[in-house]
Amino acid sequence: MKPYVFVAMPFRRELNFFFLYIKKDLEDTFVVLRVERGDAKILTRPLMDKIRDQILKADLVIGDVTGGN
Repeated sequence: MKPYVFVAMPFRRELNFFFLYIKKDLEDTFVVLRVERGDAKILTRPLMDKIRDQILKADLVIGDVTGGN
């Protein structure tokens, strides 16, 4: 299984490009990585529960703490 990188960041439209840039750069540079953020898959449970689980299973967490979040 590929090492898992979770990106914690606001789900704002203007930040989508930033996330896609980080994801592509990391996955291209370190081919073995799998990079996701909280809205990557279908939401079948409360969002905060899903994000907590993703943080716990991640090998690396990248957090964008700019703004009010």
